[in-house]
Amino acid sequence: MALSRGLRCCQRVLSWVPVLIIALVVLWSYYAYVWELCLVTVTYPLEKVIYLIIFHAVFLIFIWTYWKAVFTPPKQPSKKFLLSYAEKERYDNEESPDAQKQILAEFARKLPVYTRTGSGGQYIPFHLWVLEEMFPFPDPTTVFTVPRNLHRLVLSKRNITTVRSPDAVSHLQV
Repeated sequence: MALSRGLRCCQRVLSWVPVLIIALVVLWSYYAYVWELCLVTVTYPLEKVIYLIIFHAVFLIFIWTYWKAVFTPPKQPSKKFLLSYAEKERYDNEESPDAQKQILAEFARKLPVYTRTGSGGQYIPFHLWVLEEMFPFPDPTTVFTVPRNLHRLVLSKRNITTVRSPDAVSHLQV
């Protein structure tokens, strides 16, 4: 009991070491920029004021976000994102990685997480459309918006059709 309490105390103390190092670097950079550059090196008063205003605006935003990152407690995911006891047992009892992957894919399809394009379609980044072979999309003819001059990408079960313009269509076998 005493050992675990001592370890927790050491963990709490050591977890603040990176925060203190970053705080020291920020204080040193504040001194270097404000005192050494702006107040000592720069000679024109208007230039000093402009440098100081811009620096302090960015500095205050940084301090506020850093404060929020350090002192906001971590959140636990919602229960709907956790495997139920039965699904976890089914996953643990499954021997083959393919069957485990299938269990996770079935669970993931039920999750309410969607990335949408500006027009409301489901967005799949260009470098992720290869995953269609591993985790087939629910609707095999869904149109997705993709970057890099591909106007749309039509995914089907065994081939991927990229449409660059209404006239040019190329088929890629997966």
